[in-house]
Amino acid sequence: MSNNFHLERAILLLSDESSKSAILEVLPIHHNLVRVVIQNGWETDARSILLAELKKIGQHLPVEWVRAVASLRDSETYDLLRNYFVNGNNRANTYMEIQRFPIEDLPAAVAEAWEKSKYDQGYNRISMAVIALQYGHLDALEALVESLASGGPDSYWMIQEARPAVLQYTGFKGSNKELKSWFEANRSVLKFDSEKKKFVVDTKD
Repeated sequence: MSNNFHLERAILLLSDESSKSAILEVLPIHHNLVRVVIQNGWETDARSILLAELKKIGQHLPVEWVRAVASLRDSETYDLLRNYFVNGNNRANTYMEIQRFPIEDLPAAVAEAWEKSKYDQGYNRISMAVIALQYGHLDALEALVESLASGGPDSYWMIQEARPAVLQYTGFKGSNKELKSWFEANRSVLKFDSEKKKFVVDTKD
């Protein structure tokens, strides 16, 4: 179903209450139909299916799947969403959906998710590093600085997403190469100021 764009589009346009049971029946197989569920406000009706599939860590679900579960605003789902954030394949988008929820010890969940993302490639690693940066993880800053300086295949995305985050959380102004030099010179004395939400050079010790 994921490659049948036109069919999915037609279902989105034509679906109504009369087609709900048929769509929910095939939802565990055709995950992209979750968009139909959201469009029609069927999240509560699909609750058991949404939660059952979210528990199957390892499969890649559309971001709309997490959005549908999050829209339930059900505290019973928080542990499940936290687990999917830490162990799933769509960490950055999952975080965007759950960051405002009263999930127990979200900073610890971010630390776990970042630890699991350190050895990923491309977008998955960098997008999680941007999140970990907000929680003061120095190795996340290092990963972003190295990626910016390398000018690799993700350089366009890095300029658009990662560089603004690095500058926001360091206050540094300069080129990517200058940023790398600054980081290497100050790495051992960089501390995260939780009040200012910035990495600062701390030479007090």
